[in-house]
Amino acid sequence: MGLAAPAVSAADAAFERLQSRLPPGLDDKVLASWNGLAIRAFAQAGFILDDAGYTDRARRAADNLAAKARKNRDNAAEIGSQIEELYRE
Repeated sequence: MGLAAPAVSAADAAFERLQSRLPPGLDDKVLASWNGLAIRAFAQAGFILDDAGYTDRARRAADNLAAKARKNRDNAAEIGSQIEELYRE
């Protein structure tokens, strides 16, 4: 029981030191290939099952992905953005 106070003190000191450090960079890239696989699966399911809910979900996801893929981190249009990579097989 005598070790609890020093352990809490050490944890507090470590947490304070951690808070003073620069946080790591944020990886905010969109993984187009994984999203493309999901979009394709929804589109195929909608076609095979004749269910508009799946195809609508695929369309909305593709629109969202295309909108994000054409922007850079500063929300500016990316020149030479390769939207076809989203649908590469």
